Amino acid sequence: MSSSIVENNSSVLLSTVKVVSTVCKGRSHELRLLLDSGSESNFLTEQSVRSLGLQVTKVPTSVQGICGTSSPVKGKVDFQFKSRFDENIKFSVKALVVSKISDNLPLHPVRTECLTHLKNVLLSDNEFNVSKPVDGILGAHMFSILLESGKIVGCENCPVAVNTTLGYTVMGGKSCVNPIQHNYFCGLINNPLENSLEHSMKKFMEIEDVPMATVCKPEDTICESMFKESFSRTDSGRFEVS
Repeated sequence: MSSSIVENNSSVLLSTVKVVSTVCKGRSHELRLLLDSGSESNFLTEQSVRSLGLQVTKVPTSVQGICGTSSPVKGKVDFQFKSRFDENIKFSVKALVVSKISDNLPLHPVRTECLTHLKNVLLSDNEFNVSKPVDGILGAHMFSILLESGKIVGCENCPVAVNTTLGYTVMGGKSCVNPIQHNYFCGLINNPLENSLEHSMKKFMEIEDVPMATVCKPEDTICESMFKESFSRTDSGRFEVS
């Protein structure tokens, strides 16, 4: 779900957060998640699910993105995470499991000379400018829950820090990098799970339904009666009409 285009000296940041999730035996594991208001579902990568030791439940669905692209999911999981700064801030969510979210984000390291307005700000992802893997996505519902009032704005083309329950997340803007070819990540994701289940149930009911009795027209009934009265079967097993 990406397209390639050359754009000089610019890189738009997507909002990421770091959270803490508890794995088996009580150990903590840090996740780097993308906040995506364009996604109907939450997602985790297979690698993250293995690291957390989560049990995967199979689901008959796929993920649809821009231009109708579709990818199967490996299943769904339930997991919990908490803030890095306040362990009393906890959330329990359901997520679909996929093999990969995107390439490393941001696609290239971002120079921080123009980010002085973010100095001493409590950032949800303190490595937002470092190109690193993304472990999952928190979709539109979680995005709306986490969003708080307040933002920090710098110069015209600088990224903006938006306040969330997990700390400030940095997004947007254009930060200077070397001229490169970008593969832009598109976060518009639709989960057709409900439609898939509805379609499956409809097909199941069509198979299981008892055929309805056919109502004959009067003329058809007369023809059938005449046929029954006029044919007979010989001793050899052949049918003849009188």
